[in-house]
Amino acid sequence: MTITAERIAAFISANYVLPARQRSEEIMMVPTRQVWRELDGEFPLGLIAGILGSMRFRNTHHLALIAEEGSTEGPPDTYVFKLLGTDRSAEPGQVSGRPFLG
Repeated sequence: MTITAERIAAFISANYVLPARQRSEEIMMVPTRQVWRELDGEFPLGLIAGILGSMRFRNTHHLALIAEEGSTEGPPDTYVFKLLGTDRSAEPGQVSGRPFLG
């Protein structure tokens, strides 16, 4: 990932992923336009959507993509993720006692 992509991913993690985990939510929605606005329009919507849709982002944050919502033209407006929790009893390479497949 580039420095720009890492910065966007860190922003999304700090403002969406971590708060959702702290609230023990199972499902998390990330609206791309809201992220874009919160970043003062500094980065294109397509870049934000590309990061949210990437396997690297999902694997890093233990997320399963449930849905991409929005128009068929352009990047998705909203990404819906299931937060895959980790527990201390899971063996390496597993999440919540089940194999982590990404």
